[in-house]
Amino acid sequence: MIQPMLCSSNLYSNVRPFAFQLDGATYHAKQYTSAGGVARNIAEGIYKIYGNVNLISAVGNDQNGTYIRTLLPEHCASSIIPLGNCPTASFSVLLDRKGDCRLVVGDMDAHQAITPDWVSSFQAELELSAAFMVCGKVVEQFILILKFI
Repeated sequence: MIQPMLCSSNLYSNVRPFAFQLDGATYHAKQYTSAGGVARNIAEGIYKIYGNVNLISAVGNDQNGTYIRTLLPEHCASSIIPLGNCPTASFSVLLDRKGDCRLVVGDMDAHQAITPDWVSSFQAELELSAAFMVCGKVVEQFILILKFI
């Protein structure tokens, strides 16, 4: 069966303090964590509706990486690179009482492992896929790879 291919994943932590100033103090807040990345979210949705999808991504060998991998069955997550030397890409988002974003801090080093060579290793799957989506910064090398598939 032809399955869509998607690229990239992240973990988001939303923090909503009751009141705050950026002064280094500790504030009481509610924190929520969710898996994200446009491609990862779409991959999970496609899996729930359609049953087949392939997510090309990189996650750390940490609790967040394990969590992201568990959201898709093994056959759909076989192209996720497990990294031992860097954490799963993550963002912390600070929201005010109204829900407006006030600060975002992100660690995206894990995405450096998603190289044109890694994506090229899935050429056969890409040629048969019904759709392919790359999330994040699309470098020229990715465009050239996809142009010839």
